[in-house]
Amino acid sequence: MADRRLFSLDEILEKPILVSKNKQVRIYGIESGIRNIDLKGYVRSDSRGDYFHKVEIDYLPSSKHVLSGTCSCESYQFYGFPCKHMERIRNVYVKNQKRLESI
Repeated sequence: MADRRLFSLDEILEKPILVSKNKQVRIYGIESGIRNIDLKGYVRSDSRGDYFHKVEIDYLPSSKHVLSGTCSCESYQFYGFPCKHMERIRNVYVKNQKRLESI
């Protein structure tokens, strides 16, 4: 399981590949597998607005489902189910997929 640590923007040293329009989601890693895509990034905390949760997901484009992943939020740590932060990473990737393919 991911640790429960939150990250400030100053602590995130990687340069983002993709940032959502509202700057809430920052994707730093995209790796394509045979059938899946691994996404790594940070999603701004709703309850602590100056901090971000670290999120990693294994996404299956053919069904648009999150197969597995981890998030540093309390909800994921307690329940172990995909959380809203995982869905936000996936949604930002899906909305920008065509733009990423042209790079």
